[in-house]
Amino acid sequence: LDLLETFGPPWVLITLSTSPQPGDTTIVKTALKPLASMNVRVLVTLAPGHDKGGLGRIPDNVLVAGYIPHSKVLPHCRLVISHAGHGIVMKAMTYGIPMVLVPWGRDQPGVAARALRLGTATVVPRDRCTVDVLAAAIGEALNDPGYLQRSRFVSRRLGRMDGVTKAVRQIETFLDNRS
Repeated sequence: LDLLETFGPPWVLITLSTSPQPGDTTIVKTALKPLASMNVRVLVTLAPGHDKGGLGRIPDNVLVAGYIPHSKVLPHCRLVISHAGHGIVMKAMTYGIPMVLVPWGRDQPGVAARALRLGTATVVPRDRCTVDVLAAAIGEALNDPGYLQRSRFVSRRLGRMDGVTKAVRQIETFLDNRS
């Protein structure tokens, strides 16, 4: 983790679900091709069920790892590329990090649509996840300052919410209304 704090090009996090979906490493393999020639450092985190060997040649600017807490990684990132799982999208929004999302299944298309509407992400449909399309989405998210501005705006807004207090009040209201 000390590596994340060293001076150098910005970090890009590529992360997939902790519950692997068939073929989802396509996101990683496809993203690594354009990222290999960009002035970025890339951290790929994979769950135990993902096939690291199927990623092909790993470029010099890429580190592939298992589990690393996102709270340790995101403060150092400039971009997140993921499957549009609710957890990573909310974490990226909390830290104000723009995203490139490739919704793979389950609730992910809806989560990606919301991030797109907020202006914090570009979205690449699963069936269009090619090197050229993903490279364009990555370039847009990294080079258009609007993504970073909107991501930071959403982060500040989320930071002002007191979710714990709100949840406790809702539970108390529910319990009070039961009697």
